[in-house]
Amino acid sequence: MNIYVSNLPPSINEEQIRELFSRYGVVIDIHISMDKLSGVANGGAYVRMNNEEAQNAIDHLNGSDYKEYVLQVKKVDEADFPTDKYWG
Repeated sequence: MNIYVSNLPPSINEEQIRELFSRYGVVIDIHISMDKLSGVANGGAYVRMNNEEAQNAIDHLNGSDYKEYVLQVKKVDEADFPTDKYWG
């Protein structure tokens, strides 16, 4: 299942996202959305996990606090998972 998480701190990195989501299962892939001009994370990321683990992560992380940010976590379609570095 593909997950989109928004309202992440701009300083977030892949290791931190993996740590956050791996509490709920195996993280298959991560893609951090980047601003095309600055190359800085824009507060969103895509995470791919298996269905049951992904739903568990959504249930636990949506609306939770992370470094003074309230996360928004939801399922997205396969076509929405980016392949480009600057998607989003």
